[in-house]
Amino acid sequence: MRISNIRFSYADHERQEKIIANSDLEWTIVRPVGLNDKNENLTTLCDIDRSVKIKSMISRNAVAHFILCCIENGQFIRQKPLISNK
Repeated sequence: MRISNIRFSYADHERQEKIIANSDLEWTIVRPVGLNDKNENLTTLCDIDRSVKIKSMISRNAVAHFILCCIENGQFIRQKPLISNK
């Protein structure tokens, strides 16, 4: 990625995350892996500290479900969970 133009997007992404992380807000940055349109599996694997082996794909529906659960339950405040389908 260092030699492609996508590095500029990643640099912007990094700056955005730093601004949010340095704020006084109660934030959660959800980091899904590759997205697909399969809707039958809402179960997720979640990794905060690189201790969970995450798979390569997750459904958009599962990402939405995960975000709603985080909001409803106040989970992962000031954290950046990486998620995939189980």
